Order: sequence, then structure tokens, then C-alpha cells
Amino acid sequence: MLLGASAGWTLPDDFLKRFEHVHAVDADPLAPFLFGWNHAKSGAKISFERVDLFAQLEDLLERYPHHAILFSNVLGQRGFHSDDSAAVEAELADLKLRLKGRHWASYHDRLSLAGPLEPARLSPFTSQGFVLTQDLVKKIGAAGTCSDHLTGSVLPDNAPRQFLPWQLKPGRLHWVEAGIGTDLNP
Repeated sequence: MLLGASAGWTLPDDFLKRFEHVHAVDADPLAPFLFGWNHAKSGAKISFERVDLFAQLEDLLERYPHHAILFSNVLGQRGFHSDDSAAVEAELADLKLRLKGRHWASYHDRLSLAGPLEPARLSPFTSQGFVLTQDLVKKIGAAGTCSDHLTGSVLPDNAPRQFLPWQLKPGRLHWVEAGIGTDLNP
């Protein structure tokens, strides 16, 4: 189950073909058309459902109890749907508990930066577990305006994670965190 499928810009066709069936979920009415257009040559069997995954996650989990789940660069957007950042952060941190026993993964915005960028600090890196936001800011040498996407506690604390820079344009950078959410110590 691909949650936050959007147009599938970040998903290669070869990845999608690995699965017998992909059930894609997104609230955007244009997502099925754009996703289909982007991946028409993939040959992957894809069904689409227009659902607000944040409002209806429990229903999706009940209806698809055996599906592996990929949050496709969507969790970092949750803060834009609410004015209560503490509640959003708690909701995102609770995901690992709600998904216990499921196979799942996520890649999501962790930080957004606007301002001068140091090219030497734009290399991907790996962490063997949880990274405090302030430590991440220090490691990447963030300068200028830094926005936390409240996703620091999405993955289990002991889960390895990749941090990937995504430069949107000069002076605008997102750091994406990616990892497998399946708890390594059930």
C-alpha cells in the first residue's frame, strides 16, 4: 500500500514492478491521472483510492491487514494540516505503535532550509538510530531559516536511517529521512 502516492515522481518503475499489486492512496483528485501518466510504461498493477490517509488511516489498516506500507514523502506534510504542532508531532510519533507488527517504511521531509548552503555538507549519510533535531541541524551545518517537519520520531528509535539532501532550487534544501519502520526488536 503506497500512502501519499501523489504523482509518484520519486518512485522508479522498477520499484513498482517488484510488487504483485500496488494499492495507491492519495487525497489529491489529480493523483491517479498523474501517477498513471508517470508510470504507464512500468507494467505494474496499480489501483488507486482517493482518501485522506491522515483522517482514515485506521480504516485503511483494517481493510488491508496484510499489505506492506510505504509512506511516500507524505508524513512531513502533516504539520501543514494542523495548527497544533505538538499534536502533530505526537500523532506522527505514535505511528510506529499503530503499525507494530506490520511491514512498513517511510521517506519523509525532516528539515527544510532556506539560506546559504555549504556544498561540502550536502552528502547523504546514515545514522544507526534516532537523531535529535538539534544534532541533525549541527551535522548538516544549517544556516538561515530552518523548519522542522516534526517527523523526528516517526521511525523506531533503534531503526537505521538514511538522510538525503534534496535541493529544490538554489538556497532551498530539504533533508529527507528514510528508513524501515518495522520494529527491529518486536
